[in-house]
Amino acid sequence: MSRRVGKEGPVRAARRLLIALLGGALLAAGAWAGEPRRSWLPADWLAEHAAQLGVEEETLATLRQLAAAARTREAELRQELHAAYSRLRQLLEQDDPDETEVLRQAEVIGALKLEKWKLRLRTLLRMRALLTPQQRRALVELWQRHEAAREEMPDAPPR
Repeated sequence: MSRRVGKEGPVRAARRLLIALLGGALLAAGAWAGEPRRSWLPADWLAEHAAQLGVEEETLATLRQLAAAARTREAELRQELHAAYSRLRQLLEQDDPDETEVLRQAEVIGALKLEKWKLRLRTLLRMRALLTPQQRRALVELWQRHEAAREEMPDAPPR
């Protein structure tokens, strides 16, 4: 039996929020709209909605610093991943690619992807630690309203 988002418990709703935020919904929205690419970082989304959550200026400044640092590192990782995939393509385009080298390059790519995922989680955890329990609940409710509104949009970007 399917349950509606509005009737979920707070833990389940928080889990959905985490998945949605980390799933890159904001990235897809920016790309779909033809606008400059929006950040995937929860801190950026939070900064946009801080007044609704009652986040103090000092906390907001810290959230923005966390977001900026993570964005910088994420851009570096994206470039490293691009180069690693290019190298893998070069190896695979050879007439007789060396299996050891190909698998080693796959390990490099896997390590970079893992580092990127950890960066996202680390940022989320640090951001979350700055919010009060009441702000966290308000954030979940705000995200649920945001998602419900997105589902009503006929041309909503994919998640």
